[in-house]
Amino acid sequence: MTPPAIVLYRSFDEHKTEYPSSVSSATVKDVEDWIQELSLPLLGEVNGDTYAAYAASAKPLAYLFIDPADATSESYIELLKPVASLYRGKINFVWIDASKFADHGKALNLAEPKWPSFVVQDVEKQLKYPYDQDKVIEAEAISAMVADYIDGKLVPTLKSQPIPETQDESVFTLVGQQFEEVVFDDSKDVFIEFYATWYIIPDFRE
Repeated sequence: MTPPAIVLYRSFDEHKTEYPSSVSSATVKDVEDWIQELSLPLLGEVNGDTYAAYAASAKPLAYLFIDPADATSESYIELLKPVASLYRGKINFVWIDASKFADHGKALNLAEPKWPSFVVQDVEKQLKYPYDQDKVIEAEAISAMVADYIDGKLVPTLKSQPIPETQDESVFTLVGQQFEEVVFDDSKDVFIEFYATWYIIPDFRE
């Protein structure tokens, strides 16, 4: 270390980290952003105590769902650390206890309680991008998926009925997978009725 220098000490990850650029040309915001980025672990656990810190960063969250009771769980964390390091500053990588927070997996559009699983969530837009649960989690595949997400090439998974095979009725049945394609078609006007199939309109007539 050659002065002048700024050194950050932490109790996790690398315990000692030196500011990577010239201190003399660094602005207050540069240093604040650097400290903010390093305030979160490279791939830490997200739970009720830590979620607020991740949400406050406003960065997308990449969840690794694992069962800590499974002997292989730690190996998956280590497997994805290089990927987390590659995209640090753009996406926050976390692991989550799937045995405790399986319902959160459902909220992130995971099709089934199958672990390990991986999901990228756009926290601001509340869009979810699950990794195919039929595929083995591999560092190269996850890295490629995250790269596609950053480049805007990934399509979010929506909770939706499948697209009807035929549309023979006078009223078009709109499902989530076709929403943007149909609703934002500038060549026509669109009128949509949103309703719940289980809701019965009360009859107030005497």
